[in-house]
Amino acid sequence: MEFQYESHAQERGMERFGVLFTQDELMELVERIHAGDAEYIGKGNKRATIWMIEYKNQKVYPVIDFDAKFILTFLTKPMAYRTAKRNRNNPCNLN
Repeated sequence: MEFQYESHAQERGMERFGVLFTQDELMELVERIHAGDAEYIGKGNKRATIWMIEYKNQKVYPVIDFDAKFILTFLTKPMAYRTAKRNRNNPCNLN
């Protein structure tokens, strides 16, 4: 199942940021997020968190499964903040 998400994340990275992330680059981003080298934006859903991280001179917004340590998708900046705000205002989505 993780491979399915990597493929989706790679597609969204290309679509939204013009970057075709390799699997190694996706893992590097996850490691950097876990090391504190990213800004927390908010919750995506029950298990996902949204982050902003600099990558090759641009800000990207990955959504990661924090426990399983892989990127689910990439959001644009407006999508990231809208999703985080919606979930912050609706605590039922966070259980």
